[in-house]
Amino acid sequence: MNKEDIKKYDKSYSEEGLWDKLAKFANKIGLKAVYKVLLLYTTLISSENISNKIIILGALGYFILPFDMIPDFLPGGFVDDISIVSSVLSSIPISNKIKKEAKKILHDLMEFDDSELEEL
Repeated sequence: MNKEDIKKYDKSYSEEGLWDKLAKFANKIGLKAVYKVLLLYTTLISSENISNKIIILGALGYFILPFDMIPDFLPGGFVDDISIVSSVLSSIPISNKIKKEAKKILHDLMEFDDSELEEL
């Protein structure tokens, strides 16, 4: 899936939908995957990377949709979602400020040992 394909999902994004999805599935998809989603979200709401907002909206919209290439209820159903999130992350610059803010939100969202944050 290329950037143009991902952009078509931007209409599926809503902040409420994102938080609902994370609340339901954060433990299932895991700490690292949630952190990646939060990096995109934090970049989206910051004033940085304005030119990347459409592709970020598309990736987060795809993440929110329950029925996509691999429906989320199936085993391994989040592989495609996280692959797209990871792909977009690798194509945009993420500042240390954004990383710090995403980790703060992650800490508020999930319980985990602080040593696990050092790996992110």
